[in-house]
Order: sequence, then structure tokens, then C-alpha cells
Amino acid sequence: MKALLYVFMSLFVLGSFLPQQGNDETRNVTVIVHLDDQLSQVEQTVYLHSYLSWVSGGEMNIWDSVRTEKGQKTVELQGLLLLENSVRITFSKEGPNDLVVYLIPNDTVEIEAFYDDMDQVTYRKALKGKVHNEIIGFNMMSRSMWQTRHRLEDEGKKDSLLLWDRMMVDYYCNQVKQNPHYVSASLARVFLQVNFKDYISEDSVMALRQYIAKKWPNDIRAIQVTQKKVDNSQSERSLRTRRRISDVKREKAVYQMARKNTEIGKTLSLNLESADGGKVALSDLKGCRYIYVDVWATWCKPCRAQFPYVKQALAKYPQDLKVYAVSIDNNRTGWRESIVKDSLQAFVNVIGTDNNRNQLPEVARLGVKLIPRSFLLDNHCRIVAKDLHGEDLIQKLDSLMAQ
Repeated sequence: MKALLYVFMSLFVLGSFLPQQGNDETRNVTVIVHLDDQLSQVEQTVYLHSYLSWVSGGEMNIWDSVRTEKGQKTVELQGLLLLENSVRITFSKEGPNDLVVYLIPNDTVEIEAFYDDMDQVTYRKALKGKVHNEIIGFNMMSRSMWQTRHRLEDEGKKDSLLLWDRMMVDYYCNQVKQNPHYVSASLARVFLQVNFKDYISEDSVMALRQYIAKKWPNDIRAIQVTQKKVDNSQSERSLRTRRRISDVKREKAVYQMARKNTEIGKTLSLNLESADGGKVALSDLKGCRYIYVDVWATWCKPCRAQFPYVKQALAKYPQDLKVYAVSIDNNRTGWRESIVKDSLQAFVNVIGTDNNRNQLPEVARLGVKLIPRSFLLDNHCRIVAKDLHGEDLIQKLDSLMAQ
């Protein structure tokens, strides 16, 4: 009866807050994330999301998102929890993919995030957050124990491994009974059930389940486990949330790959169709000291406003500079007309889209999200400068030529 009442109340609360995500009154947990110097220089969106375990094992929601500005050192995000649970912090460009934070209702956690957090899931101690640090402490101890077990297994030390397994079983049994946090006690029970079947019987596992259910009588997760009926259903809203987070991570991977491909010193390799229908590669541009790769489109007014500056640089250094103008237009006829209209015949004009109006993979690898975008290359097609607009291009060339 108590379980049914709890489910009813959970669904009632869920229905009352989901349509009102902008209302701070529906938030009862806060995560304050401190960014390191390098991460604070990246403008990006930071998301707080979690599973709604009091609804089902599969239900997800994005509680909050913040757009960071360059130089911003702290991000504050808010969410709602009805039970002790974890939330995850996802950065859209650089930093953690999933920074895990454990909270209870009406809790606040302060934690650090770093530019070099490259793991799929990041666990670390918090600057502030008693519950979080206690659960993370269990996770770290468990991880250390498993590392030792794997080492003993790799070294073929069967007797030591047998003793170590028994010690792990004792440790996890004690955690089920003594750990004050449902998350840790439940995970300890899962470890026992999945990994130590030779040491603990099914009856003993059921006894541990019942112990957890008795210890946390108001936690729907504990009740479901004893009944062996875990609900992992999802609403349409949850499915959209899952797709959104998946898209953010996919776009992040593309962004990071593009960043690596276009770092200073990296070599660009492009071989694109020219205005007359033939292929022209960057490596075909011989006899010059520098190549200016200009990514543009006919509909981009700022792009076309750059052309006089590019022509000025080309006129000043006709033997030392060549311009490789990459259009990402969908309309090839309009592109060819613009070459004539804007008097771009002195450029090497190429198209970066296919006949189906899709950006070609080699252009997509540049990660161009905004145009105009440009790269100044040396005669080995290595990037020496990026995004030189207006007078910046000729000033950079003046500096390079003087060396």
C-alpha cells in the first residue's frame, strides 16, 4: 500500500513540474561547477540531466542548461530530485561528457570540471557535498578493489585471487548492511549478484534485496527489486530528451575532431571540383609561399564583404599568395554567377557540396559552423593562421614576408 501511494505521489508531482521547467520553484537541488582556466575560455552549453528513477528506470529529463561566456569560471545548474540519485553534467564542446554528481533532495554540490576530462563518464570528489563524496568514496574503493582483482587474475595467482574474492564478498555484504546510501548499498548488491555467484546463493541475494527494501521502505527502486519487476518504460518526452543528449554528444565528437584537424601546424587536404568542372587539390597550388583557404557562400554577406581585402592581399603578393575559395552553396548556378559578379576570377574557385546539396566529408571535417571561415597555409599546406578577416590578412602576410 505504501509503495502504491508513493508511486501515485511521484506521478502527481511529475505531472505538476514537467510542463514548468522554467519555474525555479520546481527545483530542489543545485550543482555549482567550477571551470579550470582552459575550460573557461570555451563558449558552450552545459546541460544538467538525470534519470527520474522515482518514475521508472528509463525516464530521463533535462532539468537545466546554461550557455557559458568566454572567461566564465562558474556555472550554476538546478534540478529536481525526489530521491537520493545521480545527475549528470554534459558539456557541449570541451570538458566532461558526463560528470556524475550524487545528491539528495534540497542538496547543493560544488565540483570542479576540467578541459582535459575526456572519459565517457567522469567521477571525482566534490569541493562541497557530503552525500556525493561518501558515495564517490565507495565507488573509488570498489574501483581500486577491482583493479587489484584484475591484476591478480592477469598474473595467474589463483590462491591470492580466491582470498581476494572472499574479501570482496565480505566488503560488499557489509556495504549492503552498513552503507547509509541507497545508491551504494544497491550497487554492492548488484556486484554480489552478478560477479560472485560462486560465493553467495540466490537465497542470500534475495535476503539482501529484502534488507535494502526494509531499510529504504519509501524508495520505489528498492520495492521493485524485491518484486523483480523493474519498470524501464519511457514517455515520449523522455525519448526526446535521450535523443537530444545523444545529439549533443555526437556533435561534440564532430566538433572535437574538427578542432584537432584544424589546429595550427596541421596539414589540410582538400581536392574539390572547380567552377569549370575539373578537380583542384590544395597540393596542386605550386609556386607560392602561402595559400589562403576561404570558406564562403553566396548568401553570406559578411563573406562577400571580405573579398576586397582578399583581393588587396593578392594584388600586393601576386607571386607569393594563392586563394582557394571554397563555396558551400547548394545552388551551383548561383555560385558560378557570383564568381563573375564579384570578380573572383583570380581565385581558385571550388565547391564544397555534392550534387545532392550535402557538404562533402573532407569539408565537413573542417567543422565549419559559421562563415566566413578561413585558413592561411604555408606551401606544405600546413595551417599557420586561422580566421584572418579584414585587414588582419594583409597584416599577417606582411609579418610573415618580413621574416
